[in-house]
Amino acid sequence: MKLEIEMIRKSGVLFACAMLAACNTTPEKTPPIHPSVTKADYQRAESFLPKNVRSKVRNLAVEPNWIGNSSDFWFSEVDKAGNNTYYKVEPAAAKVSPLFDHQQLKSSLAHDDSSGFYLRINSVDLQASQLSMTYNKLEYQCDLVKSSCELNSEPKTDSTPSYSSPDGNYAISVKSWNLYLTDLNSNEVTQLTFDGTEGYPYAVQNQNPKAFINKDPAKVKQRLSVYWAPDSKTVLTHRLNREKVGKLHLIQSSHDEGLRPKLYSYYYPLAGDKHLPTGDIYSINVASQAVTKVAAPELQQTYYGGPLWGWWEDNNRFYFFEQVRAKKRISFHEYNPENHQVRLITEEKSDKFLDPWAQDAWVLPDSNELIWPSQRSGKQQYYLYDLSSGKLKNKITQCDCFVRNYRALDKNTRTLYYEASGGFDDRDPYLRHLYKVNLDGSGQQLLTPEALEHSARIAPDFSYFVDISSTVQSVPTTKVRSTYDGKVIMTVGNPDVSELMATGWRAPEPFEVTADDNKTKLYGLMYKPSNFDASKKYPVIDATYTGPHNFFTPKSFWSYFQQAQSLAELGFVVIKMDGRGTSKRDRDFHLVAY
Repeated sequence: MKLEIEMIRKSGVLFACAMLAACNTTPEKTPPIHPSVTKADYQRAESFLPKNVRSKVRNLAVEPNWIGNSSDFWFSEVDKAGNNTYYKVEPAAAKVSPLFDHQQLKSSLAHDDSSGFYLRINSVDLQASQLSMTYNKLEYQCDLVKSSCELNSEPKTDSTPSYSSPDGNYAISVKSWNLYLTDLNSNEVTQLTFDGTEGYPYAVQNQNPKAFINKDPAKVKQRLSVYWAPDSKTVLTHRLNREKVGKLHLIQSSHDEGLRPKLYSYYYPLAGDKHLPTGDIYSINVASQAVTKVAAPELQQTYYGGPLWGWWEDNNRFYFFEQVRAKKRISFHEYNPENHQVRLITEEKSDKFLDPWAQDAWVLPDSNELIWPSQRSGKQQYYLYDLSSGKLKNKITQCDCFVRNYRALDKNTRTLYYEASGGFDDRDPYLRHLYKVNLDGSGQQLLTPEALEHSARIAPDFSYFVDISSTVQSVPTTKVRSTYDGKVIMTVGNPDVSELMATGWRAPEPFEVTADDNKTKLYGLMYKPSNFDASKKYPVIDATYTGPHNFFTPKSFWSYFQQAQSLAELGFVVIKMDGRGTSKRDRDFHLVAY
């Protein structure tokens, strides 16, 4: 590495004095370096802003749109003129072909080539050779063999109101902080509650202030927490107590409505505040219109959004999380609407803290089981529980790694597909790989062993998966692979980064350093100006966000979409690095933040 950096590290947090060749260990004797920034430098920096480089890459990854329950899928790619081409992939035959005759279909639609060709495909039926899609806001039914389309006699319109029931018969709304039920067949509206106030409202969430910018706060539509049961008979929501919660304030000085600054105020609890927003759970019986306060733990809400974090399952039970302040306990509960009973299933505790951003759960009603993540072994792993008793059955995942993503579960073979990072001595511990394992913990298998950042999509029939992989310095490839052994069947897609490279863009350079414990490796990226001169000295900017809830140094080619490169163009070397105390490695690494 040409650029040598001498670092002073405190608990993994990096402070850099940086020079080319060597850094003077006595900073007071080193004259400050002030880049001489020209108008051309600023123009070049602007050209590297994320919003400006976005249009200079195309088709970096193939996102599969699975066709029915098979492993066949379609995808689209766009050219420089904005025209989309649609392809069909048949993994069993290792075949890629046009989804239809594009010229014939354009003629059928009377497409004007003066504008880009784009379809919103709603569904594809290969057996019936039918394509349902939207073109220019009109609904069409197309014959894939003839590549011809007919306009639906009754164009579909999505007039279903927000927060409506699954059967489409009812909708929940909030007015003046109270709940209302609308019968969508008769349009009859019934007020369900009468005691809601701004400080103690029903269903509303604490808004992110971004929702208010350049808008009248009184007219901003409230986001609600409304959970309809699958049978449309029950609705769960919350009542948020924020009467004593403090607010933060934003001032917008520059806008189009005169010189007077605008004030935006929003609820936001701070560390050390005595009063936090808390939520009670309320259950609505649609038939009787009765609103019942559920005897459940009081839910704390410490950020934007609402306090109720959960979902309904097909067994007509609602499952939700509850966590306490300082993240020392996270518990998982079941609500039964038939008797309004709440049952604790399992919980995780720590005398320090738990990582709420890594905590999730997957309920398997058919087998009466629960998949629960935990870092009790020192690294994030999945465990199998009995749903009724809450008793641990077995540890599922067996790798020496940090489990990152639940990808799919084949219920017939009881095979779990998941992504995990770490477990290799010779590579960056943040790189993700796809594994499969049986729910009883047997049959663990690594399906993507290459030292790349992998992101997988599993086919509905579990025969194949799509693997999108890259590094910060290698253009992504999309491969179709077998779920049996990870064998590559075919490569699909045509990523195009030629315009980005023509700008003089250079990929960031990975580097490693050792933390102040003299043993832990830390991993970072170094962004240099596109006109970098190895004979010159450059000041270093440490553009690190330290978490501790995540890590922030990119691992894939999508690192091109960073403001760091734009900043580097102004005469700096910019580094991003995740020090100790950030997440997605082992438990000890994370606990440095405690």
